[in-house]
Amino acid sequence: MSLDDIEHASILFSAKLSPQEEKALIDKEAVRRSREFEAILQFCYRCIIRSPDFGVTCFWNVYDGE
Repeated sequence: MSLDDIEHASILFSAKLSPQEEKALIDKEAVRRSREFEAILQFCYRCIIRSPDFGVTCFWNVYDGE
């Protein structure tokens, strides 16, 4: 699946820890934030901005529950 032509998108996802991870980790919020940030970056860098022909500004709106 190619995302090269995507200019607008809405994404819903969860970065919650599994019960096993919750037991093993001390800083759960740091892991959650890291996962969320990584997911956003991965999506952004796999879309139209990779194209050398894309010459306009790309805006990403990220809504945070905090």
